[in-house]
Amino acid sequence: MSEPVVVDLCSRYPEWYRRCLVAIDVYRPGLGYWQQVELMKKWFAQHYDAELEIPHLSTLTFPNQERYLECVLTWS
Repeated sequence: MSEPVVVDLCSRYPEWYRRCLVAIDVYRPGLGYWQQVELMKKWFAQHYDAELEIPHLSTLTFPNQERYLECVLTWS
């Protein structure tokens, strides 16, 4: 099994990440910022065992390369 993969989200969101956010409907009217953050954090944990850094949303850490590639290939 490979090492964890850390995706830097600070400078610019990758296109596959934006597609994930749209698919999980993060930008619903009525959801506050922290509700959006919690939704994103839970979704990535449930689907890819990935950890989204809170509160700055600066990194997304996948447990291994296989889970990372699964996510990227699904949303590319």
